[in-house]
Amino acid sequence: MNSLLSVVLIFSVAVMMAAGSSISSNVDSSKLCNKILCEVNATWKSDQNGDCFESTYHKKAYMPDYNGTVDPLVGVADCTKTPCGATEKVQSDCPSAFGEKWDKVKVL
Repeated sequence: MNSLLSVVLIFSVAVMMAAGSSISSNVDSSKLCNKILCEVNATWKSDQNGDCFESTYHKKAYMPDYNGTVDPLVGVADCTKTPCGATEKVQSDCPSAFGEKWDKVKVL
């Protein structure tokens, strides 16, 4: 019985160490533009009071000289703050999703 408890304890510590290693203090972001649109995406994994979260930012914007058909959702930022490992994203307002890292997100 003690050996089973030891194995479970070692496994638990290994899982916690692996989970902790994926937390990032940096916001990863990208900006891609073509002749019509620019698209910005950003992600940030954070540990808040011992809980892991993944925050995301997504926004598209038309180029200034674009005069074609307009999609009303272009120009609207979409942010989530989801517990790590969850399969369904949780919508959030962008400053809350990124907290103190909001100023690091390259918004359009």
